[in-house]
Amino acid sequence: MKTTWQRIVTLAAAVVILGAAAGCGSQTSSTSPSKGPVQGGTLSIEVSADPVGLDPATTLDNDSGYVLGTLYDGLTSYGVGNTKVEPGLATSWQITNGGKTYIFNLRKGVKFSDGTPFNAQAVAFWIDHMINPKNPDYYGNLKGAETFVPFTWGNVTGTQVLGPYKIAINMSQPNGEFLADLAMVWNGVTSPKMLKTYGTDAWQHPSGTGPFTFVRWVKGQYIEVKANPNYWGGKPHLSEILFKIIPDQSTQLLSLKTGAINILTDVAPSEIPTIKAAKNLKLIAEPGLDDNYISLPVQTPPFNNPLVRQAVNYAVNKQAIDQHLYGGYAQVMNSPLPTVAFGYDKSIPAYPYNVQKAKQLMQQAGYGKGFSFTMDVYNNARGYNPIGGPELAVAIQSYLKAIGINLQLNVLDPSTWLAQARSNSFNKMSLAGWTGDNGDPDDMISPLFNGNAFLTGNFSHYSNPTVNQDFAKALLTSNQSQRAAYYDQIQKTIMKDAPAIFLNYTDLMRATTSNVHGFVPNPTFFYVNMNQVWLSK
Repeated sequence: MKTTWQRIVTLAAAVVILGAAAGCGSQTSSTSPSKGPVQGGTLSIEVSADPVGLDPATTLDNDSGYVLGTLYDGLTSYGVGNTKVEPGLATSWQITNGGKTYIFNLRKGVKFSDGTPFNAQAVAFWIDHMINPKNPDYYGNLKGAETFVPFTWGNVTGTQVLGPYKIAINMSQPNGEFLADLAMVWNGVTSPKMLKTYGTDAWQHPSGTGPFTFVRWVKGQYIEVKANPNYWGGKPHLSEILFKIIPDQSTQLLSLKTGAINILTDVAPSEIPTIKAAKNLKLIAEPGLDDNYISLPVQTPPFNNPLVRQAVNYAVNKQAIDQHLYGGYAQVMNSPLPTVAFGYDKSIPAYPYNVQKAKQLMQQAGYGKGFSFTMDVYNNARGYNPIGGPELAVAIQSYLKAIGINLQLNVLDPSTWLAQARSNSFNKMSLAGWTGDNGDPDDMISPLFNGNAFLTGNFSHYSNPTVNQDFAKALLTSNQSQRAAYYDQIQKTIMKDAPAIFLNYTDLMRATTSNVHGFVPNPTFFYVNMNQVWLSK
C-alpha cells in the first residue's frame, strides 16, 4: 500500500485518540436476480502475476492456485463458501487400520480433459508420482519447485487398487487432517497422460477433471479456460474464464470500474469507498481464514514474563484498529483459530482494551518504568494484513508508548523480514500472520505455536510441552470430536500464555461488477465452485 510515513503516523495517532469501538463492515453478497442463470459469457478475473505453474504438485503461489481451482478436482472438496469436507472425485470413504488406511469409492463416468478415463488406476499413478522417487515422472524431478506434497503425502506409504473405482491409501501413521488436505487446490488429481507425456514440463500442460479446461496461457497477459460441458458437477453457466494479469493496483481498480474485468481479486481497504460508491460494482466481504498478530519473543526478557505479554495485549485497542485502519472489515481475535476454522471456540474471551490493567501488570512484572524494544516490520501489504506493515506498526507503537514501552521499528523488505523471523536465533517482536490452506486447526495454528515450528511460522519461539503434546495427539486421530477437544484446550492455553499480541481476523474481500451472480468466495481464497457463476446481460 503506497503511503507516506507522515500520513501513517498521523492516521495511527488518530486511531489511538479515537479509540472507538469497531462497527461491522457492511457486506454485499453476489445474489442472483429472480430470472435465474443465463448461459454463456466470458468472466474476466484479475490476478496480479503470472502463475508459477499449473501442475498442482509443483506450485504453491496464490496466482497459480486461483487458476488451479477451475481446472482440477480433489478426491474431496469444500462446501460452497466454507471448508467443510464433502465428496469430490471420491463419493465416499472409510477409515480403517487405526486411522492408517483410507478406502475411497471413486466417482464413475468421469474423464480428464485430455480424454483419459478417471479411475482407481489413474489415482494410483497420481499418488505414486508424488511418493515414489523411482517413478520416471516423479514430481521432484522439477528442481526448485515449491510444493505441498510432503505436507499431505509425507507419511503415505503406498496404495492398493481394490477395484476399477475403489482404492486404498496406506500411511505409516494416522493423519487427522488428511481429508481436508485432499480438498486443497494443491491436491487436484492430474491426468496420467499429462504426467507421462510432458514430464517436468507438465506445469504448462494442465489436464484435470474440473469444471473448466485449459485453452491457452499468454505470458504477462492472460490465462484462458473454457467450460467443460461434461463436468460431473454440472455444466458451467459460463462459456469461459479469462484470468487477466494486472500487476498495478490502480489499473486493477480502473479495469473493474470500466468492466474490463468482472472480479477484482486484490481489494485494498483504501479502495473500498470507491467500490461501495459505484452503482455498477459490488463488494463481497466474508470472514477470512487468517490471523493477524504481533509475535512476542517469549524466551527473551522482558517477554519471557507472561505478565508483560498479557500487559501489551491489554494496551492495544484492537476494536479501534479494526474500525479505523481496516474500515470495519476485521474482527478482534479471541482465539488463535479464525472463526471459520474447524474447532473455533467463540466462548474464549478476547483481551479487552484496558490501559490501567496493562500498567498494573507491567508494575507487577517489575517493569513499571517501561523498557525499549525492537519490532521487525514487513514493508508491504499481505493477505492477512491488507493495509500494509508500516501503517499497522505505527499504531502498535503509539499504543505501547502509553504504558512506557519505547518501540523501535525495523522496516524490512518481505524476503528479509521472513528470513530473519524464521531463524532459530530470532529474538525481536515482529509483525506476523498466517492464511490457512484447508480450514483444519493443525494447518492453521500448529505452524505458529507448535514448539517444533521455529523455522516456519513460530516467530515467538513459544513452546509449551502440554500444547505440543496436544498438537501431536490431535493429528494422530481421525475422530473429529476428539480432535476438537484437543484444539479447544490448545486455544485456551495459547490465549492465556499470550505469545503474541492477538490483533484480528481480516475479512476475505472480492469486488465484482453488478452483472456477476452465483459467486461465493471460499475462505481458502481460491476460485472453486465456479461452475455456479453466471453473468446477466
